[in-house]
Amino acid sequence: MSRHRRETGIRAQEPYGAWARAWTGALAIAFLNAGLRQAYGPLIGEKRAQQLSCFVLLVLLAPWVRWTESRHPVSTAGGAVKIGLMWAAATVVFEFGLGRYNGDSWQKMAKAYDLAEGQLWGLDVAGIAAYPSAARWWRHRRQRAERQPDPS
Repeated sequence: MSRHRRETGIRAQEPYGAWARAWTGALAIAFLNAGLRQAYGPLIGEKRAQQLSCFVLLVLLAPWVRWTESRHPVSTAGGAVKIGLMWAAATVVFEFGLGRYNGDSWQKMAKAYDLAEGQLWGLDVAGIAAYPSAARWWRHRRQRAERQPDPS
């Protein structure tokens, strides 16, 4: 329990609803990333394009997650973990739901998570899960640095 919560008896209210809505912004970024992959895919091949796309998605999502965390701060590490797991679960459910809607087999969709075959989508899902915690950590790090007295 944080010192503030012990001293005041106030229980932190995590912004789960705001973060759930923010996931739709992450979804829009994912669609933008898919469009970019369509542009450079023919130039480098489908497998390399998918691998590059996984990296690009995480790069594109970073500012969105930091912006979301600055507007809707997560007060506890546990809350950030729950939000990350919510985002990861929503991502996987959406991906598999869209795949099934498009007629993809379960086996084909599961192959996107096969690291041994060079498929990196599982790393993206892990990154999506970790981003809220990383953004919270970054905010706390910056706040501590701002509170430090100037050594000069």
